[in-house]
Amino acid sequence: MGSGHFLVAAVDRLEARLAAFLALHPIPAVTAELDRLRTVAYEALGDLADGVEIETTSLLRRQVGRRCIYGVDRNGIASS
Repeated sequence: MGSGHFLVAAVDRLEARLAAFLALHPIPAVTAELDRLRTVAYEALGDLADGVEIETTSLLRRQVGRRCIYGVDRNGIASS
């Protein structure tokens, strides 16, 4: 059974490159999506949101993981 560390490394690399690109070339739709995600997260935290900072890089990593990274385990035993 693999741990998927290569997927985490891929997310790290993509997030870093995307963050660098967005710093030089802001895309309003991407900024709006990240702001929306931050707002929803704070709402979900409710009273626990006080003192919590949700960094843009964390939100970007989440989106990269959800939209850009796919892993398939080719081991037949692992899928049963």
